[in-house]
Amino acid sequence: MTRKQDDSTFASILKRQRWGAGDAAVVLSAWRKSGDSLTGFARRHGLQAWRLRYWVQQPTQGTAIQFRPVKVVAGSTSKLRADSSHLELVLRGGRRVVVHRGFDAGLLEELVRAVESWPC
Repeated sequence: MTRKQDDSTFASILKRQRWGAGDAAVVLSAWRKSGDSLTGFARRHGLQAWRLRYWVQQPTQGTAIQFRPVKVVAGSTSKLRADSSHLELVLRGGRRVVVHRGFDAGLLEELVRAVESWPC
């Protein structure tokens, strides 16, 4: 397929009310290649971010869900106001991610995926 055909296919998929798994794969591939945040990509292409998040969360055929160990710790050593409501994730290598009430779950997922892909 030529670049022009790819662009035409992508544009026609964006206009569809419903996507199949193949359609979603084309859009998600374009998003990953773009380097944009999920929210930024959706906004640029006139899509709802929730629609992309839905397809990101769908397991692909042959992909198993992986569970990771989680340790819940009372209190925090972060320098946050005592009255703030937050979550703190401690990733491999001791990296920490602190999120506050109302955070964008899709953006957090992108951030964790990116940080976890960095070499230790």
